[in-house]
Amino acid sequence: MYDFDFCGLFTGFKGKKVQIFHGVIEKNWTYQHPDIKNYDALLVPGKFAYKRLLSQGISKDKIFEVGFPKLDKILRGEYDREKILREEGIEDAEKIVLYCPTHTNLSTEKEMFELFCSIEKQLPFKLIVKLHDGTKMAKDYNTRFHGSDNIKISNRLSNVELFAVADLLVSDVSSSIFEFALLNRPIIQLSFPKIRNALKNYGDSLEVVLRKKMGIELENPQHFVDTATWLLDNEDNFRYLRQTAVSEIFSFTDGYSGKRAADVILSLLKTPSY
Repeated sequence: MYDFDFCGLFTGFKGKKVQIFHGVIEKNWTYQHPDIKNYDALLVPGKFAYKRLLSQGISKDKIFEVGFPKLDKILRGEYDREKILREEGIEDAEKIVLYCPTHTNLSTEKEMFELFCSIEKQLPFKLIVKLHDGTKMAKDYNTRFHGSDNIKISNRLSNVELFAVADLLVSDVSSSIFEFALLNRPIIQLSFPKIRNALKNYGDSLEVVLRKKMGIELENPQHFVDTATWLLDNEDNFRYLRQTAVSEIFSFTDGYSGKRAADVILSLLKTPSY
């Protein structure tokens, strides 16, 4: 069983192979990977992934809608907001904005780094930055904002705990947008020219349609503070749209997706291999 393995680790492996996906959307990549057909069971978050796999010619007998185990604890309300904030060096914060960029050439981390340097002392909220593990700018962020009162660089392995404390998410093409949407809190999607140009290649795919339901698209980083402040202080007009998108992406939101995944795996292990 592997969370994310298309690297040949299973070459020659005789046992059962299970895929629990790394993200819920994966930018049109994961669900069309040629090696996906080699798994015995594909555990997916919901209808979006199920339909994508069927369209790739995968047998429905291999696809199981279980939800997204990664988000179970936050859905069950098991995270302590105050404890997490203290661990991030934040005390008595009223509003928290979380920035989670991707790590590919579509990442906005460079543009936002330059912006954060210029607005750090004027921020009317606390900003937590959670960079992707594959980033090349971790050193820049950690060095520049070490000891900052308003901008905290989180080195947690997972962003899910930070979802629990965030009042608003800022991201680009990271699948964090879709995961955070499950909480139905405001989202800013950074839509810089390189991102808009890249998404044109997706046409009117369901992924593009779902992205447009997530939250405000911000084209100019100079409007970041005003947009975030407004969203924190006003009713988010995307609440209903996000709910409809979430129902397409996640089949279960009860916090017990891990149990359903385990049940599928245990049942698979009882099935003879041929």
